[in-house]
Amino acid sequence: MTIAEERFFEVLRIALGTQKELTSPISAEEWNEIPEIAAKQCVMGLLMSAIEQLPRGQRPPNNILLAIHDRVQEIEEQNRYINKLTYATSKRFEVDGFPNCILKGQGIATLYPNPLRRESGDIDVWLQGDRDKIIEYVRNVGEAKEPSPLHIGFDLKDGTPVEAHFTPSFFSNPFTDHKFNKWAKEHQAEQNSHYVPFDGGTELPIPTIEFNIVFILCHAYQHFIGTGVGLRQIIDYFYVLKHYHEEASSSTSLHVLRSTLHGLSLEKFCAAVGWLLHTQLGLPAEYLIVEPNAKEGEFLLKEVLLTGNFGHADKRTANGHRLSGKRYRLGHLFLAYPSEICWYVLQGIKRLITREEPID
Repeated sequence: MTIAEERFFEVLRIALGTQKELTSPISAEEWNEIPEIAAKQCVMGLLMSAIEQLPRGQRPPNNILLAIHDRVQEIEEQNRYINKLTYATSKRFEVDGFPNCILKGQGIATLYPNPLRRESGDIDVWLQGDRDKIIEYVRNVGEAKEPSPLHIGFDLKDGTPVEAHFTPSFFSNPFTDHKFNKWAKEHQAEQNSHYVPFDGGTELPIPTIEFNIVFILCHAYQHFIGTGVGLRQIIDYFYVLKHYHEEASSSTSLHVLRSTLHGLSLEKFCAAVGWLLHTQLGLPAEYLIVEPNAKEGEFLLKEVLLTGNFGHADKRTANGHRLSGKRYRLGHLFLAYPSEICWYVLQGIKRLITREEPID
């Protein structure tokens, strides 16, 4: 990591409550770089939360502070707006005969100390019901996109994208995918009835902490295998584990959760995420689901910093050393996650031939 990246993680630990103060003042030059890293990772809101805890003498120069403040105000305002749309979307599906829960996004934000500071994306809603009936309903609601095995997308009147999920996530390996779908269906009714306090005195159905221990990890894994995963998704998992160990009155034991992750071949990735959460974000070791894996964790950290949120900052698509970097990444994934990556490549070849859109 660069010095600026090291200081960035130090600031993040303050925002997450795992470090009380800076080890030393941050230089003006470093403060110039830190917001750029935060923007790349979609965690500008957390950066602001950390700055608010710093003594005035340790805060960034005024021009940088004002720019961060203005961006965070935009994030908060956007979240207020998306919150209303999320509640209305979930309620409409429910009234029209499709019990549902909100995946990721505004649902996972409820675990944050300040939910308005988690940057929002589209609205992901997992619907209970027959796949064909869901597709037919969505097509009658508005102009729908071509359905994938995972969901059917459409836009609300204001242009906000919604993904109506038939299943929460997927695996390229069809045998693992079958296991995941079976597990998800067995727990779907519980997720649809798990309401939590939401914006404006309402309630929103979101997955339980125990379900999210598997699902959020699976979601991050698929982006890691594909285009790339960013810190926003890693920090989501930080709060999932924190709530599981500190607040949740769980009826699901660690043994059961570990067994589920083992059955889905997620243990190694969970160990990599755990290493990053513990060493870089300060999550206590006893909160981890499995023993951390330093080798895989270091590779994950390198990829997170390189690719940014959902891989949008990955520049290894040009020629020369950048392309060789892509090949190095693929080679490592083949060795670390052979079952999933082999099927991922095979399905990629199939999509090239059939011109299908990739699942995201």
